[in-house]
Amino acid sequence: MSSRSNNSRSDGAFRADIVALTQNRVHAEQKHSPPEAARSSASLLSVRQHLRYKACLSLDASCFEQFEDPVNAQRETAVAVRTLLHKEFGSLRIHRHRQLLVVSHHCVETLIAGLLRVQFHARQLSYSACRDLTGEENKSSGFTLSWGVGESLIEAETARKKRISADV
Repeated sequence: MSSRSNNSRSDGAFRADIVALTQNRVHAEQKHSPPEAARSSASLLSVRQHLRYKACLSLDASCFEQFEDPVNAQRETAVAVRTLLHKEFGSLRIHRHRQLLVVSHHCVETLIAGLLRVQFHARQLSYSACRDLTGEENKSSGFTLSWGVGESLIEAETARKKRISADV
């Protein structure tokens, strides 16, 4: 009989532990779930927020003055450059800021190497469909990009402007 009473005690204690665990789990779920006010002020998670280095790119506007329709030529070029950037860095690392394209990356060397590749391919672009002011088809040898790199967007834009002034 003593073995039966031990088993019944352990079964009762075991049942009590299970009930206590389920109550604690429900209480823990309620404790960790945010209230409605906190849910409404949630922020969007982005890869760009956690990448340290920024690069800003700009197309050289003087390249487009020779075209019959410079606005359309600039738009086509911007789309082509953005496509090159998407292929090189991925779409989540690229966004537009005013008239600049901004790329974010965790490694400055990889960022610069990618920018040099994009710059090389941008110079290989040719737009034979665009006509210049004389009415002849323009077979330009591509477009120049200016770019700068820094730990913030302001630093990157300052570096880009310094590179432009050094080239002139």
